[in-house]
Amino acid sequence: MYETSRDGVVRVEAGVPLQRLIGWAVSRGLAGVEMLVCIPGSVGGAVVMNAGTPEATIGEAVVGVWCVDGAGRLFRRDAADVSWGYRTTDINEPVVEVEVALRPEDPDEIQSRMTAALRRRQVTQPLDLPSAGCFFRNPPGDAAGRLLDLAGMKGARLGGAEVSAKHANFIVNRGGARASDVVALARMASERVFTAFGVRLEEEVRFWPCLAASAAAG
Repeated sequence: MYETSRDGVVRVEAGVPLQRLIGWAVSRGLAGVEMLVCIPGSVGGAVVMNAGTPEATIGEAVVGVWCVDGAGRLFRRDAADVSWGYRTTDINEPVVEVEVALRPEDPDEIQSRMTAALRRRQVTQPLDLPSAGCFFRNPPGDAAGRLLDLAGMKGARLGGAEVSAKHANFIVNRGGARASDVVALARMASERVFTAFGVRLEEEVRFWPCLAASAAAG
C-alpha cells in the first residue's frame, strides 16, 4: 500500500482512503498531509479534484501521479505538469498511484496541528453524520454555505438526505438516503440560490455517470 523512498517520497495506491494515509504518516512522524484531516474519499479522488481545506490542498504535497491511458498503458505525470486549481485539476485519466512528499517532524507537533484542525471542523461541520464533504465549490468572492443559508436551505430534506443545519454546504444522510435524494436535493439547493442571487453553484463532488445524467435531466 505504501512505498517510501529515501528522499521522503511516499508512493501510495490511489484507492487508499485519504484518512488512512494521514494516520499512517502522523504515526511515523511524517508531516505534509495532516491538515487534510476529515476530508472523505480516496487518495486518488482527492488528487483528481485537488481536495483541500483553508489551510492546505493535497496538490501541495504531490510530486507525481501515475495514471492509465486509453490503451491500458501506465504513465507518470510530474506534479509540476499538472494544472492544480481550486477543487480541480486537468487529470482526466484513471489514477493508479500517487507520490506524496512528506517530511520528518516531531510527532507531537504534527498531532497538535491535526487535532486543532479537527476541533475547528467539529465546531462548524456535521462530522457526526455521513456526507461527501462540502458539496458545492465556493463561488469567487463568496461562500457556497453562506448563499445556501441565506436562500433558506438549511434543514431542507428529501427522503433521508438533508442540507445540514450546521453547515449548509453539507448534504448529510439522516438515515436511508438514496443517491437520487442527494441529487434532487442538490439540484433544489442550486436552483434556490440561482433564483435568489443569480449565482450558479458548481458541484465540488463528482457524480457517477448515471447520476450525472439524472442531474442533467432535472
